[in-house]
Amino acid sequence: MAKVIRKDGPGKALVHKIVAQAQARHILAGFLASAIYESGIPVAYVAAIMEYGCPAKNIPPRPIFGPTVDRCEATWRELAKRLGQAVLQGKLTPDQALEQLGLAATGDLAETLINTNEPPLAERTIINREYKKRRGFPVGSLTKPLQESGYMLSQITTSGVQDGLGEDA
Repeated sequence: MAKVIRKDGPGKALVHKIVAQAQARHILAGFLASAIYESGIPVAYVAAIMEYGCPAKNIPPRPIFGPTVDRCEATWRELAKRLGQAVLQGKLTPDQALEQLGLAATGDLAETLINTNEPPLAERTIINREYKKRRGFPVGSLTKPLQESGYMLSQITTSGVQDGLGEDA
């Protein structure tokens, strides 16, 4: 029977260094604090209302984040594994790998937002959008949830690779 003898080589130190660098970094995907509607309302605030709804204002939940995580978590894990292998092979830096993962999450969030159709808009909301359109305001869709102006969709982004826990989320 063969005996396996393991010796520490230069690869082990490199792996530990790369893992330590990656663990100290992060990337955020979603709506950054700097995204603000013309009215002064933060996009993240509106997205939170859409995620959970606001019964006091008769706004039903139209979640974006929860369904995206449910649909994409396994895909993101597989992508992270492949990107990690590319980092260990020297094909990518840890920051490049995190950027690619963040961009994938951003695209997945946008896809969920675009495909959200339920629950349908209230008749009053549709009438309000029609009124805005007649007055010359840009209205992306008269009947599709989360698509009045398209601004929320345009603001889905990544934070860029950062050290620490981050505050811009």
